[in-house]
Amino acid sequence: MIEVYSAKQAAEIDSIAIEERGFERTILMENAGRSVAEAIFNLDIERRSAAVICGKGHNGGDGIVAARHLRENGWEVLVVFIEDPEDFAPDTKYFFDLLVELDSGVSFFQYKDTDQLTELLEDCHLIIDAIFGTGFRGNLTMPYDEIILTLNDQYAMRVAIDIPSGINAGTGYGTIAFKAHWTVALGTHKLGYYYGEGINHCGTILNGFIGFNNSRMGVETNWSVYELPDTKSIIAPKKRTVNKYTAGGPVIVSGSNRYPGAATLTYQGAFFSGSGSPIIITSERAANVLLGHLPEAVVKDYPVAFNSEALKMMFEALEKKEVLLVGPGLDRSPETTLALEKIYNIEDRLVILDADGLFPLFNGNYKNYDLEGKIILPHTGEFANILGKPLDEIEEDIFSEVTDFCEQTGAIVVLKHAAVFVCTSIGINLILNTGGVHLAKFGTGDALAGVIASAMAQFFCLPNLTIEGIMPFLRIRDRDALEVVSAKIADAVNTFNFSALMLLKDSPNTHISASVIATHLPAAIKMINETND
Repeated sequence: MIEVYSAKQAAEIDSIAIEERGFERTILMENAGRSVAEAIFNLDIERRSAAVICGKGHNGGDGIVAARHLRENGWEVLVVFIEDPEDFAPDTKYFFDLLVELDSGVSFFQYKDTDQLTELLEDCHLIIDAIFGTGFRGNLTMPYDEIILTLNDQYAMRVAIDIPSGINAGTGYGTIAFKAHWTVALGTHKLGYYYGEGINHCGTILNGFIGFNNSRMGVETNWSVYELPDTKSIIAPKKRTVNKYTAGGPVIVSGSNRYPGAATLTYQGAFFSGSGSPIIITSERAANVLLGHLPEAVVKDYPVAFNSEALKMMFEALEKKEVLLVGPGLDRSPETTLALEKIYNIEDRLVILDADGLFPLFNGNYKNYDLEGKIILPHTGEFANILGKPLDEIEEDIFSEVTDFCEQTGAIVVLKHAAVFVCTSIGINLILNTGGVHLAKFGTGDALAGVIASAMAQFFCLPNLTIEGIMPFLRIRDRDALEVVSAKIADAVNTFNFSALMLLKDSPNTHISASVIATHLPAAIKMINETND
């Protein structure tokens, strides 16, 4: 896993390195610039001509050092500086003066206007953004907004140093921002890489090194990237005497006459990810659709809406089950809302709430219910509705919003965005950046919910592990219990995403549907198992 830090924490690490551990800022800047140049060399760019666009701060100094190393390795390099060099930060000014004195062949230009900038960049194959670093907040103003728009408009590859200019490194917030193909992370990965305009503008993250190990600086973070190589099998070890009941399986409440396909997709997610006996409670129409696709499905149906009578069926099915998933494609009728409120009171089973199962929590009503130890699966729009806030407001600092919510409610939140966050009440927070634009379509959330429920149901098949032994610990926020459950959820998300990635690799130009991803899960699980072995 890769530890991820806020902008404030990253600045604190740098400060400790300089003020307490004796690192010279000029040495760190030299290491940073050299690291950027080395990252560029590894990109194997054929036409070796670069423009470095520099601000007056330390990010600009990193860019000036990178320019020197590029030139020493045979690149054609020009440096465009926006501010008067006399206003540069001292270390940035030192490296600027050094580069001028060396007569290295680097060309220097003071920025005048966008016409001049466009002309200068005409023959450059690579643009390096060294304008603003991790201290940037707010929105770009003149002339920086027009400069960034001009840079983005060029037919050139683009590299950002540490963070694209215009992006808040701690939150991912931004409006106008440098659109990088690659971002070289200097020392630490920042939270802003993984959300909002940050994830849209950073491109591929490349690891730089500035001369010290972050873990030795004493700054702790609650966030980590849970990568594909970290992923463990979601299928629990089974004895030869296993049967369909002991192979695990959740109770699922999903689908409706209005959204009959949701039941099929959710059940497919659970079934093809290894559950031996998932049971679904759904509407008659949804049941017919499901059985037409998957005759193995065990279905209990109700006529139209999930109501008190259907609730009785659910509780009967749940007597011999540990995990309950409620919500995908359900409905929002008053009788369904009343039934959901009774589900919120369940304390002795692991309850997973998704989609319409979250509706009664909207507009701040979550405060009226006991979410301790429950897993909720909102996308960012649903999460904003739960908080009762506009989406653009919570996106200004989504990381604080979700961690505050978890601390307040005790819920485990699986926040779905371009990257998925798995967040807990005690600061175990995982970032899953294994998805992609191919997952942005109807049905993927339903199938993913089924996979998560399946993984948790199979988890309870492990020897000497019972729901009675786990739920009390989740409800008292036991660290060990939350760490195991959050990792199992992360394994489920990455397995689903890996199934999609395998399909893309085999058929890159093929439209991939949620049902195809679900039915391909056994191949993805097999590959993960082989990797673990």
